[in-house]
Amino acid sequence: MKTALLLTLGASLLLAPALSAGPLSANGRAHELGLGLRLGAPAGLTLKYWMDNEDALDLAVGAYGYYRGNYTSDINMHLDFQHHQFGVFGSPGSEVYNQLPIYYGVGAMLNGPDVLGLRLVGGLTWLFENNPFDLFFDLAPTLVITPGPGFGIDAGLGGRFYF
Repeated sequence: MKTALLLTLGASLLLAPALSAGPLSANGRAHELGLGLRLGAPAGLTLKYWMDNEDALDLAVGAYGYYRGNYTSDINMHLDFQHHQFGVFGSPGSEVYNQLPIYYGVGAMLNGPDVLGLRLVGGLTWLFENNPFDLFFDLAPTLVITPGPGFGIDAGLGGRFYF
């Protein structure tokens, strides 16, 4: 019992900084967890968790997809790791420089009970300086693994509220 308690306490102490950090843009605003709506594929809910100032996990759950030449309306979900690159637009010190990062990453998707694939995702997000929300657009070519090899594409547009 003591060993389990010590392991739990030790893990908590190690994970606390990572879980509480949240990304700080150049303006010092922290984002940690965002919940919102997404239109496209999938159309539904989106959840984004910032692990640090540049890296995040994005989960979307909804319906609709286009894989292997077919449109589907089954439950569709994906989980992506995203790396954000600030400073692509604008000059250093400008608002756009820190509020409009591009992102890219890799993830997995599941559509219905049998379609499983790997995604490469790229997108653009607009982080509002004094408001706890963002807007985003992304595009994700998908390699379908099961039920047989094929290709698909996901595209999404949406926004999230951070708390």
